Amino acid sequence: CVPAGSFIAFDYRVKHRGLGNSSRDARPLLYVTYAKPFFADLTNFSRKRYPELPEVAECANRDERVKRREHSRLQQHQSTSTTPRARRAASAG
Repeated sequence: CVPAGSFIAFDYRVKHRGLGNSSRDARPLLYVTYAKPFFADLTNFSRKRYPELPEVAECANRDERVKRREHSRLQQHQSTSTTPRARRAASAG
């Protein structure tokens, strides 16, 4: 056993297991695997075993992501920094 929040790294070809979650709380888990292109674990990671994944979001470079974040923050700031009266006056004039 390891404390909650611990990081575990192992060769995923080694037999391993974990106990089921017996609590009422969710136990999120991030499971990332890396392998050489020639190695395919079709037993544990087959397409038949897992449902279709959603389409991947369109990629954006770092500059585009920064612009989107700044735009979102600006909109959020504008909607929370003015009073309703000031917003009405700005939209009317």
